[in-house]
Amino acid sequence: MIKSEKIIETADKILKMNKLQYSVEESSILIQSQYYNAEKLFNYGANISENNIDLQIEISENIISICKSFHHNLKLVPDNISWEDQKMQIDNINQMINEVEKSLKVLYLTKKFQDEPTTFNATQLQNLINSQNI
Repeated sequence: MIKSEKIIETADKILKMNKLQYSVEESSILIQSQYYNAEKLFNYGANISENNIDLQIEISENIISICKSFHHNLKLVPDNISWEDQKMQIDNINQMINEVEKSLKVLYLTKKFQDEPTTFNATQLQNLINSQNI
């Protein structure tokens, strides 16, 4: 079993305990599982071949939600506690948030244009695409 799968499995066991508070070790495992879940969903979303914009939006919103939870929960762990790859995970989460937020802006405007194909919506979408150098 690879490290990410083991951490996710351990986190699932911890969550099933339904505790009100978690130890520092349990918290760090839960945070790491959020990272691996976000990474897994990010890779899935990047490789999805379906042109279902609603699904793409849902996946992107879920990624952002997991990433924000990661940051929130990271603040709850004392500064003197760390784990292997922590800095890399934080950097990757920040990069995911940046990329997915940009993508979401385009997806939202694309959806708006599909629902209401007006010149105004087309111009908004084109301006956003031009500004992001897509």
